[in-house]
Amino acid sequence: REVRSAVLLGLGGGEMLRQVRVGHPAALLFGVEIDPTTAHLARTVFEVPAAVIEADAILWVDTPPAGSFSVVMVDLYDDSQLVPAAARLTFLAGCYRLLPPGGLFMMNVWPANRADEIERVLRRLYSRVERRSYGPNVVLFAERSP
Repeated sequence: REVRSAVLLGLGGGEMLRQVRVGHPAALLFGVEIDPTTAHLARTVFEVPAAVIEADAILWVDTPPAGSFSVVMVDLYDDSQLVPAAARLTFLAGCYRLLPPGGLFMMNVWPANRADEIERVLRRLYSRVERRSYGPNVVLFAERSP
């Protein structure tokens, strides 16, 4: 799969973007982070290989043009749980809109018991949704139909 551009919603330390960079060195990478301190650390200490956008990802998904990213990754957490708005159809539809046909959506879900609820919402948007378990986390994958 060719990845021309990827965005990580909920940047944190940027590890997911580092992994994209390894496999796709020419891809344009973006991270969206609401917390200014985390965004600063991502730029300076963690040296995330991406443009860092300080914004609320829940609102930001409606900003870029449709089809802007080959890959949309979601890793949105507050101190202890998935940000509640990240499980809503309005946000997930915004992520869908950012993908071109054939684009890939990935979402890290913790705690894993939230995965069923989010998967049901994703199935309203995508024809196929897959899940993979990684310890206490579940990652949901979906591809926008060509």
